[in-house]
Amino acid sequence: MESMQAAPTKTALKRRLESNASGSREQIESIPDFQVSEPEVSEQFDDTSSVCDSSISTAASDNLESDIALKRLQIKTGLQAMNLSMVEAIKKRDFLRAAIARKKEEIRENNERTAEIRRKNEEISMMIQTEDKEMSALCAKMKKESTTLQFYQTQVISAREQIQKSKREMNKNKIMQAENVKLVTAGIEEVNQLKQEIDTLVTAKEEECRALEEKLKAIGDPDEIYATLLSLREQLASQRQEMENTDSTRDALKAQRKQAAKEYRDIKDKYEERVEYKRSLKQAHHNRMESHQKELESKRSILADLERQTVYKKQMVALETDHMNRMKKTLTDHEMDRDKMRESSKTFEQKYAQLKEDVARLKRREEEVTEEVDNKTNELNQATYNLNHRQEVVQQKQNELEQRKTKVVALKQTLAEKNARKEEIERAIMEKKTIAHAKLADAINKIDENCERDMKTMDEQLAENKSVLEKKIEWVQRTIAKNKEDQETFILNHVTAVETHTAKITHWTEKRNEAQKQLAEFQQTKVLLQEKQKRQREYYAQQLELKRIELEEKLKEVERNEERRRKEMEEKQAKKDEAEDKRAEAKEKCKAVLKEKEETKSLVNQKIDQLEQVKLIEKEQEEKISKLRRQIEETETEQQNARSRIEALKSEINETRNKCSNLTATIDEITTGNEIVLEDISQLRTKMEQMDKEEAEYETEIKQLDDTLETMELRHEQEKQESREAHEAIMGELTSKKEMQRTIFRAQHEKLTLEYENTLKATNEATDELRTLKSEREKKVASLQDLIKEKENLDKEYKKNQEYMVKMQNLLANMQTTD
Repeated sequence: MESMQAAPTKTALKRRLESNASGSREQIESIPDFQVSEPEVSEQFDDTSSVCDSSISTAASDNLESDIALKRLQIKTGLQAMNLSMVEAIKKRDFLRAAIARKKEEIRENNERTAEIRRKNEEISMMIQTEDKEMSALCAKMKKESTTLQFYQTQVISAREQIQKSKREMNKNKIMQAENVKLVTAGIEEVNQLKQEIDTLVTAKEEECRALEEKLKAIGDPDEIYATLLSLREQLASQRQEMENTDSTRDALKAQRKQAAKEYRDIKDKYEERVEYKRSLKQAHHNRMESHQKELESKRSILADLERQTVYKKQMVALETDHMNRMKKTLTDHEMDRDKMRESSKTFEQKYAQLKEDVARLKRREEEVTEEVDNKTNELNQATYNLNHRQEVVQQKQNELEQRKTKVVALKQTLAEKNARKEEIERAIMEKKTIAHAKLADAINKIDENCERDMKTMDEQLAENKSVLEKKIEWVQRTIAKNKEDQETFILNHVTAVETHTAKITHWTEKRNEAQKQLAEFQQTKVLLQEKQKRQREYYAQQLELKRIELEEKLKEVERNEERRRKEMEEKQAKKDEAEDKRAEAKEKCKAVLKEKEETKSLVNQKIDQLEQVKLIEKEQEEKISKLRRQIEETETEQQNARSRIEALKSEINETRNKCSNLTATIDEITTGNEIVLEDISQLRTKMEQMDKEEAEYETEIKQLDDTLETMELRHEQEKQESREAHEAIMGELTSKKEMQRTIFRAQHEKLTLEYENTLKATNEATDELRTLKSEREKKVASLQDLIKEKENLDKEYKKNQEYMVKMQNLLANMQTTD
């Protein structure tokens, strides 16, 4: 019974061993190691030994016990070695945990340092942004101030223009007032002058007709025609000489035109160069703005990457904290600890790889930070380079300005010379102008004297007319008194008188209406005369301007001709000198030949010139004869037109005489209108005084605005200097801060590199130890597999021995039964 109870335990052990042997290496690592406690083995083998002792006491059982004891000892030694290796592995695990904790602390410190660096970078970026904002604000202020200055300047200019306009209007009003006064006085004079003008026109036209008739008679004489032909020949000879003189002037004109074209091209090229320079400046400014925007975008992308890295590191820290919390839990069983050790070794390898990646990322981050610092340093260097470049450009511009100043001085000298010439020419022009103005003043004085005489005569006539009117009014009053007396006495006669009086009133009203119509016509004629006077004044002013322009052009042409002649004379002298040198050499060789040729040429040229002159004279004579015929035809047509005009003028004269008789009646009414006009003139004078006061006020306001503009410009310049000084101070502080941060960052970078190297060494040592442990573990697993195989062989032998023992027991039982 005891043997039957022992058999199942061995089969279970065999199955477990077979399952362990058949499993793969990964299953063996995942399954806990096979451990056999000493009491279980001893109990199993005690059962077998008891059976063997009870059944057989042979040499085979002794051999089996000795083998089993040896195997027990081997198993014990293997288990002890495994326990020792497990203890060492636990110690190494604790050591690695401590190292991991240290590395985590170092990583935290590195994260804190990176956070500080980020903060510093953010502070630097904020400082740069604040500086940019301040600079933009300063630029905006400068722009606003410039706009305000422009606004004030435009206001001042507009105020000045308004004042000038008001002055012009005042002057126009004054002129209009004077003209109105003159027109009022001239209107009365013109009525008297019309008669004289009509008479003079009639006489002038009659004289013109007589002169035309005399001309027609004079044109018919052939002697005069022959004399005109001779004069025309003389004119042709003079014109030919002038043409010979003008050939040289044409060449000079061509040279001057070429020079003017060259100067125009040079000016055009300079203008195009300036336009291209302005365009290049605009493009450079645009490129700077684009580069600044690109730098801002790169900084924003770097900040986004840093934020992503912080989020990733926070996640990794959370995972590591979870893992550490899991590792802090107590291990319930030795088998679970080994499984966790295996899992922890795998996770450690993964984390080690992650740590390597983190270290690589930190290196990349450090490199990025260094690149950022280098970029900022490059930006500062570029800013300093730009400042230096701008200073160089300013110096170059100053040098160019000095050169231009020298050129300007030279040009000023030339201009002074030209101005001296111009002054001389202007003096001559002014002398001529003074003569012309004197003549005009004499003519105007004569006209004014005539007008004053006419005014005096008109005033005398008005006084006479007023006295006549007063007498008529007295006579009317007397007649009214007589009529009242007659009304009291003779009522019937009064009725008749009233009827006659009403008839007279209607008659006088009709006359008054006619006089009003005539007055309206007179006013229209007055307006037309004013327009004529304005046109005449404009015409005379235009003629004076045209004459002045013509004189200036003639003077310019004279100067140009003088310059051309000088140049031509110089060129001719140079050519003459060269020709004389050549001629001196050639004369010695061929004087005789030249004399003969010159004689022949002179004879031929004389004959050719004579023939050409004869032909030209014939052509000119034919042309002049045709012109004279045309003139005769034109004079005949003009005579016919003049006769028709004379008849029309006679009819107009009769009409004007009739109008003059009607105008005398309207003069009385014009006197009343003149008084009204004088009152209006007094009112306009008061308005003019008010306008003068307003002009003075405007001038004071303009002076105040000029003072404010000067103060604003001074403030603007002071603020510019202050902003420049503040900008330079801020840039110096930033450079000093950046240099300090560079030194600190380099020291931190060196420390981090040393710590990183130390961590790499520790991690390499830990990996080497893990590899040795893995190799030892693999060796132990191989030894355990060998032991398992030996156990299987022993189990097989044990089964065979059991079968043999069963057979022996059966034989013994049979033997006993037989006995």
